[in-house]
Amino acid sequence: MFGRLIAYGFAGGGAAAGSQAPAYAQQYVQRLGGAVAELERSVAEYEALAARQGQTLQAWVGSMQGNAPVADMKTAIAGQVARLAQLKADLAALSSGDWSPQALLPHLARFGDPGIQEGTWESFQPGMQFTAAGLMWIGLGAATGLLLAAVLRALGARLFGRRRPA
Repeated sequence: MFGRLIAYGFAGGGAAAGSQAPAYAQQYVQRLGGAVAELERSVAEYEALAARQGQTLQAWVGSMQGNAPVADMKTAIAGQVARLAQLKADLAALSSGDWSPQALLPHLARFGDPGIQEGTWESFQPGMQFTAAGLMWIGLGAATGLLLAAVLRALGARLFGRRRPA
């Protein structure tokens, strides 16, 4: 009896946690879009500077030589260009609007930008979505909670043994 109660508690906790996945995904994608827009603006400024020198951005950055601050600037510009390319690819992959588990789970690595993750968690507004995707996440969370409860129960039985009636 007590074991079932604990399993149901894990299922409920998993369902509550799983129900937040669509809300988190939406808020992450909104921040991702903002980051892409800001990086596009910065890279456009660098491209305009390069164009004034009659060069492409890549050629201009490649031609930068000098002391440590110039080398740091060269590294920073190249890093921003690379980050923009990565975030644009992430945004394209996540912009379908389909927040179901089968759509999001293959793209979990695309939720990996530390700055965007941190900002999303800091301002995250929980929300239970009673859409098809939200209900699927609730079910997935509940199933994960039940699985975790079963694993812990089996581990406890193995470590502490079962009491047998006398």
